Amino acid sequence: MKNWSLAVAVAAGAFLSVGTVPAVAAPSEVLDVSGVPVGVVVGSDGTAYVGNYGPAGGVQVIPPGAVRPSRTISTGGSTPGLAIAADGTLYVAERDNATNQYDVGVVPAGASGVTRRIPISPGNHLIASGPDGTIYVPNSLEHTVSVIAPNGSTVDRTVTVGAGPVEVAVTKDGTAFVSNQFTGTVSVIPAGADAVSRTIQLSSTPGHTENPHGIAAGPDGTIYVTNISSDQLAVIKPGADTVAYRIPVAGGPQEAVVGQDGTLYVASVQGGVLALIPPGATAVGSSPPVGTPATLRWLRTAQSS
Repeated sequence: MKNWSLAVAVAAGAFLSVGTVPAVAAPSEVLDVSGVPVGVVVGSDGTAYVGNYGPAGGVQVIPPGAVRPSRTISTGGSTPGLAIAADGTLYVAERDNATNQYDVGVVPAGASGVTRRIPISPGNHLIASGPDGTIYVPNSLEHTVSVIAPNGSTVDRTVTVGAGPVEVAVTKDGTAFVSNQFTGTVSVIPAGADAVSRTIQLSSTPGHTENPHGIAAGPDGTIYVTNISSDQLAVIKPGADTVAYRIPVAGGPQEAVVGQDGTLYVASVQGGVLALIPPGATAVGSSPPVGTPATLRWLRTAQSS
C-alpha cells in the first residue's frame, strides 16, 4: 500500500491520540509511515507509535528525532486505537480481519509483537490509559466503557455512559471523562468506580448534540472537548458540572491534545490545519498548515495530562 504522510491522516480527520512525552526538538520533515495511520501515542522517551487501520495492521515505531519507522510491531489486524502505560506497555485495539474478533492486544515495552489479548466488544475503539495503567475502552454501539485493571487479562468492569461514547481522557487522579457523541455529553467516572458520578451537558441546548468527539485533560485537570458540528471547543473547569466557556475553532474540530506548556492543539476535519490555543486563552492563537514542523511538535511534545 502507498505510504501515507502522518500529516495527511490528521488532515483527513483520522483517529488520533497522544500520550505523555518530554519536550524534544522537532525535525523539519513530515513523518512518513505505511498503511493507513490512525492512532498515535508517544512514550516517555519520545518514541512514537503509529497504528495501521489497514488490513495488514501493525504498529510503526518511530524513535525520537527520526522521520520514518525503525521497525513494525506485529498485531492481529487493523488497529484503530492505541494507549501506552507509564511502564511502557503498549495496548492496541485490534480487529482480526480473518475472524472479525475484537480485542486489546498487550505489547510489553520493547516487544516485537502482541504477547496476549483481552477480548472486547465489536467496534472501533479509541482506548485510553490511566496513570496507574488502567485501560478504558469506549463501546460506542453499547453506550458503555469497559475497564481493564492494570496488568489484567479480562475486562474488569463495564460502566454505562451516554449514547455513542467515542473517546476517554483521564486526569492525574484517575478520573475518566468520556465524550458521548450521540447525547452531546461528558460522563465522569471516578477512579475505581463502577458507575458514572455525574454527566456534563456540552451544548447550550439540553438534549441537543453538537457531535463531541475528541477529549483531552490539561495538567490542572481542565477538560477540553471538541464539538464537530458547532465548530467549538468546550472548556470544563476542574470539578465543574457545566461548560465554563467555548472557543470557536473552524473546520469541524475533531481531536485535541494539551502540550506540556499548557498549549492546546486542535485538529479539524476540514482545512488541514492545527489550531493552537495558548495557555489560558479563549481564542485560537494561530493555525499552521498540517505538514509543517508544527505537526511534529504536536506529536513529539504534546501530553494528554
